[in-house]
Amino acid sequence: MYEGLKVLDLSCCDCLNCTPNFAVAPNLKKLILDECSNLKEVDDSIGFLKKLVFLSMRECVSLEKLPNKIYELSSLAVFNLEGCHKLVAFPQFLAGSDSTGDLHGVMNNQPTSRQLTNFMRGLSNLEELILRDCESLEFLPRLHEFHSLRSLHIDGCQGLNRIRKYLFE
Repeated sequence: MYEGLKVLDLSCCDCLNCTPNFAVAPNLKKLILDECSNLKEVDDSIGFLKKLVFLSMRECVSLEKLPNKIYELSSLAVFNLEGCHKLVAFPQFLAGSDSTGDLHGVMNNQPTSRQLTNFMRGLSNLEELILRDCESLEFLPRLHEFHSLRSLHIDGCQGLNRIRKYLFE
């Protein structure tokens, strides 16, 4: 067991195609998997990281889906998926989470409007949402559920051709 391990940075590990079993590091608070170009799969054991506050998988260009266990990350405050262009499946993220932190979501990996809605369900603590180059996005979910949302950045979402009148209702 690596109970004392708080930060794990595996950035740029091109040989990594699946994450390790995280159950051996239950006190991990920060996990950085940036630019792991061959990472295709995140082990279900990520759900054991109840103290994880920061998760970044920026530019994991081979990552196609996230495990459903990722919704169990109740302490997560920062989650970065920027540049994960092959990511096509989003779990219903953090549904029923008791997280009280500030959650910042960064996405530029082509989610559809329905995927984004399902992904955001339960993110009542979301403070900032950045949607960059989400070309498949046609509409935004209703934002009235996100009472903590302070900042919404939309850039290069070419499929988003209208903002519904009930967006803020």
